[in-house]
Amino acid sequence: MAAVLRGSVCLVGRCRKHVDFACVFTRSMASKTQVGFVGLGNMGNPMAKNLLKHGYPVIATDVFPESCKEVQELGAQ
Repeated sequence: MAAVLRGSVCLVGRCRKHVDFACVFTRSMASKTQVGFVGLGNMGNPMAKNLLKHGYPVIATDVFPESCKEVQELGAQ
């Protein structure tokens, strides 16, 4: 059951008549959190691209401005 509800808030309890109940609240995928990247090297660049591909708003910066151009072309700020 834990694998099914991963990423959700689960409230489980008992009523007066000893009936089990469960309520599951999940975060809507419509509201995607803005993600920031400091450093677009060997790890940051593919991670930022993957988030952009899945519709997340990304803000990226790097010490070398030319590293940011590739993700900016894909839609990052």
